[in-house]
Amino acid sequence: MDSVSTAKRPIEEVDNELLKYTQKENEEDAQQAQEPPAKKRRQFQAMTQFSAATQKGDGAGAGQDEPVAGFIKKVVLRNFMSHENFELTLGPKLNFIVGNNGSGKSAILTAITIGLGGKTSDTNRGSKLTDLIREGTHSAKITLHMDNAHHGAYMPEVYGETIIIERNIKRDSTAAFSLKTENGKTISTKKKDVQAVIDYFAIPISNPMCFLSQDAARRFLTASTSQDKYHHFMKGTLLEDTKVNLDKATVVNQNSQENMSLHLDLVRKLKQEYLDAKALAREFNQTNDLNERKNLLQAKSLLVDIRANETSVADLKERINLNNKSVEKANARIESREAKIQKYSSDEQSVEKEIEEQLLVINEKEQKFQEAKQQIRETRDAFEEEKDNEKEVNSNIETCQKKIKLLNDRIAKTEKELEKELGGDREVMKAQLEQLEKEIEAEQSSISALTVQYEDLENEERSTIHQRETEVNSLQQSMNAKRSELSKLKSGNNNFLLNFDRNINKLLEEINRNRGKFQTAPIGPLGNMVSIKSDYKQWAKIIQKYLSTTIGSFVVSNMRDEQLLRNLMRKCNIRGMGVLIYKIKRFDTSRFRINCQYPTVFDALEFDSPDIESLFVDVTYLEKVVLIPDRNEARSFLRGDSGKVRLALALRDHNSGFQLRGGYQLDTISYDSQIKIKMGSSNDDNAEYIAQSIEEDRRELENIKSKYEGSLAEVRQKVSSIKSDIYKVRSGIKEKNKTVTKLTININKVVNTGTLASLKSDKEDQEQALNGYGNAIEELHQKLADMAAKAEPIKHKYDEVRNELNKANQVLKGLKDSVNSRTSRIEQYRSDIKEAEDKKNYHLSQIESINKNIETLMEGIQKQKAYLNQSISVEELEASDLPDDQNILKQELAKVSRDIQRAERSIGISQDKVVELFNASRKKYKDAEASLIQVADALGKLQESIALRLLNYDSFLKFTCLEATKDFRESLRYRKLTGMLVFDNNKSELDMQVSTPNDKTERNVDTLSGGEKSYSQMSLLLATWKPMRSRIIALDEFDVYMDQVNRKVGTGLIVSKLKDNNRTQTIIITPQDIGKITDINDTSVKIHRIKDPKRKNNSTNQN
Repeated sequence: MDSVSTAKRPIEEVDNELLKYTQKENEEDAQQAQEPPAKKRRQFQAMTQFSAATQKGDGAGAGQDEPVAGFIKKVVLRNFMSHENFELTLGPKLNFIVGNNGSGKSAILTAITIGLGGKTSDTNRGSKLTDLIREGTHSAKITLHMDNAHHGAYMPEVYGETIIIERNIKRDSTAAFSLKTENGKTISTKKKDVQAVIDYFAIPISNPMCFLSQDAARRFLTASTSQDKYHHFMKGTLLEDTKVNLDKATVVNQNSQENMSLHLDLVRKLKQEYLDAKALAREFNQTNDLNERKNLLQAKSLLVDIRANETSVADLKERINLNNKSVEKANARIESREAKIQKYSSDEQSVEKEIEEQLLVINEKEQKFQEAKQQIRETRDAFEEEKDNEKEVNSNIETCQKKIKLLNDRIAKTEKELEKELGGDREVMKAQLEQLEKEIEAEQSSISALTVQYEDLENEERSTIHQRETEVNSLQQSMNAKRSELSKLKSGNNNFLLNFDRNINKLLEEINRNRGKFQTAPIGPLGNMVSIKSDYKQWAKIIQKYLSTTIGSFVVSNMRDEQLLRNLMRKCNIRGMGVLIYKIKRFDTSRFRINCQYPTVFDALEFDSPDIESLFVDVTYLEKVVLIPDRNEARSFLRGDSGKVRLALALRDHNSGFQLRGGYQLDTISYDSQIKIKMGSSNDDNAEYIAQSIEEDRRELENIKSKYEGSLAEVRQKVSSIKSDIYKVRSGIKEKNKTVTKLTININKVVNTGTLASLKSDKEDQEQALNGYGNAIEELHQKLADMAAKAEPIKHKYDEVRNELNKANQVLKGLKDSVNSRTSRIEQYRSDIKEAEDKKNYHLSQIESINKNIETLMEGIQKQKAYLNQSISVEELEASDLPDDQNILKQELAKVSRDIQRAERSIGISQDKVVELFNASRKKYKDAEASLIQVADALGKLQESIALRLLNYDSFLKFTCLEATKDFRESLRYRKLTGMLVFDNNKSELDMQVSTPNDKTERNVDTLSGGEKSYSQMSLLLATWKPMRSRIIALDEFDVYMDQVNRKVGTGLIVSKLKDNNRTQTIIITPQDIGKITDINDTSVKIHRIKDPKRKNNSTNQN
């Protein structure tokens, strides 16, 4: 094999090859000079934000009303901004998200932007992702469910009908993406894979016109200059990015053309090096004979190696045959052992069947043995029990005999003592004694009951006194506070704000000091800006209770101001004071007044400013709360046709009132002690109200004292009566106890007569018992004899069954030994099989290894023969006089090589080096020449492509402007306006020319009224969206600068133009109730009403 690597080609062959290659190159150069290069046909696609996959088959792939894949079906938020646990299902076309200010609507758009990979800075909701985590929690999660079931689905065989994109945000680590299937299986956690899905569905998340946040929408809708409008339009339609990229490509192409001259000089140098190496190669023709001799020797050496390798292959094949025979022997041994295993296994099955039958026999005999054993145990237990009975009866006989002897002695003694006669009728005295004891027991029970009543009355007295003191003290404290406040009012030193919190002045100073940090200065407390009219003073307390949350709060315009205000509250040690996030908008509140026979809370209040009045109407619904003094009258009114009335307030007393809802719910509410709402329009009104309240408290205090004095007098009278009854009963018991003592003494004098009779009766009882025990002992003796006779056959049966069980167990043991013997033999055979398989596998591995060696040798032989055939044939080598011995060939080859080296030294470089230098210089030159041609061709093609793309850009710019202008005109016609968009691409300006029905002259939109201008801006936004063709677009608070009329018309325009667009999912966020603004009955329009998050907010959300 070594001889192959050292073989060299003759110099003439190298020279001829060089000449042929040069001639071929010259012919190709001449042909290229004569024929112009063929231009390749290129296909260009229109610029769009849809991917090619989503554009295929617009008409055939999907139904006309069927949406395409890629829209967001559901948004799930966990601890994101103001949402703790939130889910929202979206429709495929037009979606309105409505809700009160601060309900978290904008957080939904922020979540979609962040969930699709957007930057936090683009949302204007913070500078980093952790700013979006809900306060007080450690992490947040955004989950977006994207439709993948319709036309244009992305890898449906992998993801199914839904693609789930999750983004987890943690405070202590970086945010992470998860891309999941409809079943929740995670496919990838890389952002590039999420971006691939977003790019496929053509959702340009970085395009500021696709996802317009509140600030972005405000900037667009209030764009004042033509340049701003033009910039927004070009940015949204990607025309600006396209133009910038084309300009950059033009600069790069120009720089590359300038660098081509440097590459051309390098190619000329490489060509000269190639020509020098070619001339040097020709000088080696003088050593041609030696080279031919060397080539022959190398070929002969190679032929000898080929024959040696073929011999080795034959030897290896013989080794394969030997290994195959060993494999056959192993297979025969395996088959023999498997046959024996099969035989023993079948025998083992029959033995196992016998074992199972024998086990059944043993189980049957074991059951009989246990039954016999149980009979033996029961017989023995019964016998032992009777023996114990015998011992007990003998013990009782002995005890009776001792008692009879003792009773005889006591009877004799007692008879001697009765020799003396004692006077008195014992039976009469005993009857009297028994009657007196019953009477004493009844009277003692009566004392216990009276004592319980006495203690209950004392407890009731103490409880009444404590309750009276509590109510009196509370009322006196309230009166003292009101007197102090009245005194301050009269002296002019009263600070009404201290009723809200003792540190309120400190808070107001801090707010004023930090006024520059607020986007809008906080307003509050709201109770300081509203007052009760003089005609409604009697309703002051219950109105204050109804508005308690609102009047004790401050108002800010955004979440950032809320956070700053709460920090100032904590700094001033103020707790429990609310903060409302509300952008104050002044509107006509008179249209909210209801036509009702009763006054409302709205009628009873006066406000410091129209802004505060609009806030209260929008937040508290006070115009729908009526004031009806009598609760029954209020209930009847609510059960009838109450119209828009939501709530009724009714009077009860000066400490509490009633709150009624719907005619069926009645709640009692207690008034607050502190006054947090002003009375009338002056301090005199407040002083009069406080004085009146003090007088009501005084009358209430007198009523309380009078009520409790009457209750205490009644209780104390009952206590005195019970004390008298207890004294009388105890006196009667004392007299009866004296009589009982006397009777007891007389009865004890005659008790010995009864003792004698009792002793005789006891003696008779013992004698009867002794006779009974004698009869029982005889019966026990007979029973024991009978039991002993019955036990003999039972014991005999027990022994017989036990012997049968032992024999059956011996038979089972023999069968198991037989099975174990067969199992041992089977295991030995299996061991033999494993050993044979190991040998078989060894020989098979040897065969595989030898085959690989044969393949390697055969491959080497084929290469050797191929190389040999390139230089000389085998017949020519056989005909030559070259030796067949490899050693002799190597010696002669070394001699020829030394002769060639001497010739090379005369030239100064070896032939191998000359050939190597020639090949290298030729390759460098040809490669450089080909690269230069390719680069020049590429630059030419690039220049052509840029020129064509610039033409396409100009055409598409014109087409886009025309399409936008057409859509703009259609939007204006919806409001019976006319106009057009005027583009000046040279000056980068965009103007809107609009004419009204009253003025047919087209003029700049900035000269129109506010409503018409806002409507035109909205039409421009829809015209910008038209050529964008984004899969998803979103807009936050589009109607922020519109009045009610233009808001209704603008909403109708959006619905009419976007409701049937099944190519684009549109999400519109607004605080207005769309259902009240315009009638929407189309099923393709979805309205989602968002409830307020878990915060104190008096506004009511409806689904």
